[in-house]
Amino acid sequence: MYVFMDDWLRSEEAESEGMKSRKKKKKDWDRSKKHRHVSTVLQDLLQKRNMEEPFRLYQARLAWNRICGDAGCRFSNPHEFRGHTLVVEVSDSVWCQELHFAKQNLLDNLEKEMPKGMAPKDLHFVIQHQGRRKPEWER
Repeated sequence: MYVFMDDWLRSEEAESEGMKSRKKKKKDWDRSKKHRHVSTVLQDLLQKRNMEEPFRLYQARLAWNRICGDAGCRFSNPHEFRGHTLVVEVSDSVWCQELHFAKQNLLDNLEKEMPKGMAPKDLHFVIQHQGRRKPEWER
């Protein structure tokens, strides 16, 4: 789907100003503008609003749920992006090792499931701490 960004903005302004005439809207549109794909318009919008990284993490979590299923999601969760590396929190060392063995398979599946250009290049697994107990000398 392609949109003329300027035309879309003009139509939004026209609707908000209460313009009812279709002929008047058509005269305002300039068809010589370059077409832009919806995905590029959304990407620009996300960049302007500084929402690109949260959206990327959201996409990673959706893909992770589809790849790992219910069992894997109970014990692991994508936590954050550090550059092109996705940091995944894991419940214990057994799951950490299991996922480390399946790392390349997980990366390949994330590449297939996530939108183009958003997939991580590497995975880093960390053990999730439920709550740090203070050492004796800090109590």
